[in-house]
Amino acid sequence: MKKAILQFVIIGILISSFSGILHAQPAIKGAEYITQTQLTETVKFLCQPGLDGRQAASDGYKKAVDYMSAEFKKLGLTPLGNNGYLQEVPVEYTEITGTPVLEILSGSRMINSFVHGTEFTCRANTGSGDVSAEVVFCGYGISEPSLGYDDYSPIDVKGKIVMVFKQNPSWKIEGLDYSDVLTRYKTKKAIEHGALAVLFVAVPNVKDPQKPIGSLMDGKGIYEINIPQLQIDIPTANEFLAGTAFSLSQLEQRIDSLKQPFGLPLKISAHVNVESKYYPQRTSWNVVGMLKGSSSVQSSEYLVLGAHLDHVGRQGNNLYYPGANDNASGSAAVLQLARAFVNGNVRPARSIIFVLFTSEEQGLNGSEFFAKNLPVPLEKIVAMFNLDCIGSGDSIQVGSGKSSPVLWDIAHKNDSLYTKKMVAQTWSGGGADATPFFNIGIPTLYFVSKYSYTHLHLPTDTPETLNAELFEKIVTLAFITASEVLKGGYLREILITAP
Repeated sequence: MKKAILQFVIIGILISSFSGILHAQPAIKGAEYITQTQLTETVKFLCQPGLDGRQAASDGYKKAVDYMSAEFKKLGLTPLGNNGYLQEVPVEYTEITGTPVLEILSGSRMINSFVHGTEFTCRANTGSGDVSAEVVFCGYGISEPSLGYDDYSPIDVKGKIVMVFKQNPSWKIEGLDYSDVLTRYKTKKAIEHGALAVLFVAVPNVKDPQKPIGSLMDGKGIYEINIPQLQIDIPTANEFLAGTAFSLSQLEQRIDSLKQPFGLPLKISAHVNVESKYYPQRTSWNVVGMLKGSSSVQSSEYLVLGAHLDHVGRQGNNLYYPGANDNASGSAAVLQLARAFVNGNVRPARSIIFVLFTSEEQGLNGSEFFAKNLPVPLEKIVAMFNLDCIGSGDSIQVGSGKSSPVLWDIAHKNDSLYTKKMVAQTWSGGGADATPFFNIGIPTLYFVSKYSYTHLHLPTDTPETLNAELFEKIVTLAFITASEVLKGGYLREILITAP
């Protein structure tokens, strides 16, 4: 009996093993070079303090550029910039120096001082100034009397510090395009009414209100070099409101429920001190290299694999933003994809352009510049894959699927065979650095991880917070999907046209 049972168990093990062999994933040549170790090593290099958070055009960013271009050279990629691997891109640049200060005053006496980096941050394009003045709350900071809405009426803010919501109302002000109403607009309106500094605060009555972040996305308009601009956290805002009958939540609720402005003096003063230096134009760089395809015919067709290398930089002496997930992860992925193709001796029919974009954080400047100054004919680019914020979270999302369904189906099929982490949700259009390519008719995919923005634009976006296993899977999926497209079996017309 025991012998029969043993034989049964052995047969079961053999059947199970044989079944496993039948269902094992076939090896993908080159994919063995995509490892957690190498991906995280690159992320750690890009996040070190000496790179100062990689703000476009900064000295720290140039160190990242030099490192990546040297790695491209080691791999033997063909330079496609206007200066070797470097494509020069003009950008606006602000350097914040010293130690920014925010204090509550009673008369001329300081009664509370706030911590830079957690309780408040500077807007990355803040102006300079040393201001002590009364604080006034002015709602959403919108002033459009001709449209029947003015957060500054009838409040007097001349010679004062203005506190306003950073976000815009969830309801519509007829005739106003909110895409133009960013922090630079709100600072301009504060100045027009005589304010000396601006304190932005997140709307509180939402799930997970925004913390004070480092951000370069200020919108269009004149740069105000003499107006300090800070973002404060909600508890700090409520300390400024302590002498009134309202909390910040009550103020938002009142304005939103009535859809009417409501401002008030806060019966308290603040001291704000920021030192910054502004450069209207400074040179930054995209990093661009090519691996030529093996086909004598289809090597003149290209797949672009891109990610932005920049982040939001440094503020003063003691605060910098490592930007591990955003977007050291995507930059590391592009480099590792290049290594996988070269070191794995994978020579697909089509050619590959590897590009690291600058100044995404300021408004897609690097990818816009690249799309307007393509190193190859537009009609020869079959697709563009963007990798952004792929190192954190719990699953894979591939965007642009509604606009590029053939590409999305290729990724989804490969995920079902190999990585098994892709969710079904997608979107239409490009998104982030894929947008300029989508806008000129190039089909795109946007690889990103789900639930990956916990540390977005915060000093806590460090390599230690990444999900290394998921990180490797996303890059692997991008590699396998790219390999299939690069074989040349999918005509450009099929990829562009939805079935």
